[in-house]
Amino acid sequence: MRNENDILREVLSCHLEYVDAVFVLDGTTDGAELSRSICKSFSRVRYFTEDELPSGYPRPVRDGCRRFLAERAREEYGFAGWFALLHGDEIFVDSPADIIAACPAGTECMEVRSLLYFLHESQQPFTLDQTRSFREQIKWHSGPGWPEVRLFKNIEGTNYEPARHRSLAPEGISSMYRTNFKIMHFPYREPGGQILRARDRSGVTGFSPDSYRHVLDGKYYLDADFFHYKNVYDSITDKPPVPRAGMSLPERISADMKDFNYDWRFLYDWSRRRTVKIK
Repeated sequence: MRNENDILREVLSCHLEYVDAVFVLDGTTDGAELSRSICKSFSRVRYFTEDELPSGYPRPVRDGCRRFLAERAREEYGFAGWFALLHGDEIFVDSPADIIAACPAGTECMEVRSLLYFLHESQQPFTLDQTRSFREQIKWHSGPGWPEVRLFKNIEGTNYEPARHRSLAPEGISSMYRTNFKIMHFPYREPGGQILRARDRSGVTGFSPDSYRHVLDGKYYLDADFFHYKNVYDSITDKPPVPRAGMSLPERISADMKDFNYDWRFLYDWSRRRTVKIK
């Protein structure tokens, strides 16, 4: 994670409802002491900083650094259970255990869909109230969501290569199961800090500038006209996402169809490739 202090305590509290422990690698540059203090206040958070990375790991922290955290987790837990992977501004809609239980036996790696949360044009001017849950204040999101690998089984031979940025699936996994379970992604929060965050993410950490171009251009409050990627960010709503793990299979199929606006061709192609091979 990196510079998430405004939402960090709530995010960690959400994660700890579902898992045995949270392993944090902190690359915070703005408020590093506060970030450390928040993490250390949770007994089941294992906290590491960028300074503890061995040579060969990229700095600032990025995807390949997951290897460092996986190794720390295995020192404590061995090869058992599952890893749930989240950035510091992401939260699961369904319990990870419920997602795993709803998928076919033998699955080793899962893809979920990331709902993009943002400040809607109807909310301007907006100031984040730190005395209230940020999820009550940042409600607008677009779906059905960007595909992201966020769960994989903790088995020997799987890990990340430090130099491979944006390598979402770990090395050693031969196939990945695609799902429409959701996570909530909150990259856009208070307007005053968005321009600094956009510059940091696009110019320092190497994430795509396209993801933050609207902020760099001064557009902090978005509407339906901003989202042009069909089947990824095709619709916006302020209604909370409904957990799917408790749904029956027909109910999940119906929800999938609604998510993708009944685009039968896309749904047919997606359903044929539920399990995809990884090179």
